[in-house]
Amino acid sequence: MLNTRPITKKMKDFSRTKDLLYTAFSRSEQAPMFLLLFNVKNYKNFDFEAYYDDETFIGFTYTVTVGNVTYLFYLATKADVRGKGYGSQILSHIRATYPNQRLVLNCFAEDENAEDNEMRKRRRNFYFRNGYNRASFSSKINGNHLEVLTHNCSVTPEEYLGIFKKFFGSILFTFFKPKIKPEIKH
Repeated sequence: MLNTRPITKKMKDFSRTKDLLYTAFSRSEQAPMFLLLFNVKNYKNFDFEAYYDDETFIGFTYTVTVGNVTYLFYLATKADVRGKGYGSQILSHIRATYPNQRLVLNCFAEDENAEDNEMRKRRRNFYFRNGYNRASFSSKINGNHLEVLTHNCSVTPEEYLGIFKKFFGSILFTFFKPKIKPEIKH
């Protein structure tokens, strides 16, 4: 059974969390650790949680909630435990933690020219297997084309942008605002 602990600089697995952030996500996906910690410490509705199987560190999540929309900013599991069901257990935990929330996340869009296209497909299929579907739009953030996925709900582009505005604050949001693109139906 998984258990969680809030991530702080003083926790014993802080360096593992930081290392996982910098190895599981590309540089263009990484938010500065100081910003993640600052938001959690200073604002409501930001959660930064480490996941454990008994006492073994498995991974972490970072969520931002605005109204009745919770955005899964990060979900990462250690490389040596991937494929063992922990990611699905973490997603189940997220659903149980936010039972009345609409859940939203991003994943890289498929790109046949990308070196990591196989990983992109695996990640997207993982989320599809766990009940996520494409939203009616996608986004471009920091040069990355991302699919917006939702769990049994819909979200508007305005609600989606509101999450990023809350995360970055009004001033930084003007520099890091996602570009919305209507999704083409397949």
